[in-house]
Amino acid sequence: MRVTFALALALALFAATADAFFGGGKKPSAPQAAPGAKQVEVTWENNGKTVTANQGEPIANVARRAGVKIKYDCKKGRCGSCEVRLNGRASAKVCQGATIPFGPSKKLKIKTMA
Repeated sequence: MRVTFALALALALFAATADAFFGGGKKPSAPQAAPGAKQVEVTWENNGKTVTANQGEPIANVARRAGVKIKYDCKKGRCGSCEVRLNGRASAKVCQGATIPFGPSKKLKIKTMA
């Protein structure tokens, strides 16, 4: 009786953990836009690829969709290898969770620095 209960409990925990990590067999959905967020056309200057992103979406996700590889060394924001330029001005550190900025702009150019 105890073995059966322990086995049933272990299987239930395994199933719950697998669903949490693998989504229960569901396909991942498209990123949800934050309330009031607009879509932005993002062009990667390094390779010329353009993708559509939501304001507030992590730049790392946008880079992945565009096939752009961003270098990471320390993953703490100190070394600057993950730094990108937004519209040639502001810089953002992707490893620190930098996101597509909010604002009136509908187009954004991003250039990797490393």
